[in-house]
Amino acid sequence: AFSALLVASTLLLFALSTGHVAVSLRQLLQAFTNPAITSMPKGSSLYFLNQTDPLVFAGQALYLFNVSNNLTVR
Repeated sequence: AFSALLVASTLLLFALSTGHVAVSLRQLLQAFTNPAITSMPKGSSLYFLNQTDPLVFAGQALYLFNVSNNLTVR
C-alpha cells in the first residue's frame, strides 16, 4: 500500500514538473520566435513582463500545485 502511494505521488510530481517545463518552453518559443513580438524594440522583455497571458497563469499554477503537493507528501 505504501509502495503504491509512493509510486502514485512520484508520477504526479513528475507529470506536474513536465507540464511546467512544457509551458515554460512554449513561452520561450513564443517570446523569441513570434515575429509580432520580436519586431518590437525589447519585445521579448515586454512579453515576459505581461502577467496576463494564460501561459503565465498555467505555469504558475502547475508550479504552485507541484510545490504544495510536494510539501504534503513528505
